[in-house]
Amino acid sequence: ERSATVNRGTVEPRSTPAWTPQSVSAAAPVSVQENAAAAGAQFGATPLPTPQPGLLQSEREAGDRGLAAGDVLEQRLHATEQWLAEQNGSVYSIQLLGTNDPELLRDYFKTIAKYLEIEKVYVYRTMANRRPSLSVLYGNFHGRAEVNRALGSLPEELKTNRPYYRTIQGVRSEIAAHRS
Repeated sequence: ERSATVNRGTVEPRSTPAWTPQSVSAAAPVSVQENAAAAGAQFGATPLPTPQPGLLQSEREAGDRGLAAGDVLEQRLHATEQWLAEQNGSVYSIQLLGTNDPELLRDYFKTIAKYLEIEKVYVYRTMANRRPSLSVLYGNFHGRAEVNRALGSLPEELKTNRPYYRTIQGVRSEIAAHRS
C-alpha cells in the first residue's frame, strides 16, 4: 500500500508504510503486566492480580502499545547488534544523529518515522566527549555513489544534524575501541 508524507507543503509518495506503534507491539510480546509481575517476584513482592476482561482490557492493550512504542530504542539497539554482525565491513550507512539523551532519541524516532522505514534505522552505544552516547544509523548502501545519493535525498528535517556516511567496519572499530 502506498502512503504519502508531507514535506514543506508538498506531498511525496512513500513506497512502504511508515512505522506505527501497532507494528512495534507485534515485535514486543511481553506485556506490562508480565514485566510488573516479574519485577515484583524478583523483589519478593506479592504478584499483581490479572485484570479481568471487559472495559479494562482495552485500557490494558492501549498501555501495552504505549510501552511497545516507548521501547523502540531498545528494539533498535537489539536489531543493530544482529545487523552489524551480518553486514560486510565495506557496506556504508548514514549516521543521522548522535546523542547522550535517550529520551531525546526516543522523541526523534517520531521525526525519523515520518520519512524512513524504522526497520532500516540502527542504534548503537558508544562514547562521545568521554560520556556514554547513542549513535543513529540509517540504511545499507553498497557504494559511495549510492550513499551520497541517499544523503542528498534526505528530507531537510533529517539534515539538521549534518548526517554523514560511515562504513560498517568503521562503526565496528568505534564500538570495539570504546569497549576496551
